[in-house]
Amino acid sequence: MALTAEKKQKLFHPVKWFFNPIPEGDGRIANRELSLHALGLAGQNLVCGLIGGQWFFYFCNTVMKIPPRMTGVMTFVSRLWDGINDPIAGTYIDNHRFRNGEKLRPWILYTAPFIGVFGTMIFFNFGFKSVNTAATVITVFFLLDFLRN
Repeated sequence: MALTAEKKQKLFHPVKWFFNPIPEGDGRIANRELSLHALGLAGQNLVCGLIGGQWFFYFCNTVMKIPPRMTGVMTFVSRLWDGINDPIAGTYIDNHRFRNGEKLRPWILYTAPFIGVFGTMIFFNFGFKSVNTAATVITVFFLLDFLRN
């Protein structure tokens, strides 16, 4: 099936593509909604990459001068907490409905700012003289940030 010039312009025009209010076909999602979901997912993956990737270890070991062994214990504790917390939080969210009938959207709306703050505070140097205090504060924010899952 060949595309006409008019149909090509409609399909590939960035403004029309993004603001297309009516999806075509059964089970299709509007481009704007799909793009906004992808943008949110990209932000979450960026934060997960920073925290779960090498940047967290670099920050703790080089900037905060926390020994690598203690950094490993911090990540182990947070992953263990994540493994325990995720099924509990998932079950609670699945079984809870808000008054307006929505299930997940209010959680996302109300917790997103806190998750952003907690994720940022992981990489904030509070100027503690004690390595143990700094590691404890980072671990607390690390655990709070894992509530995003």
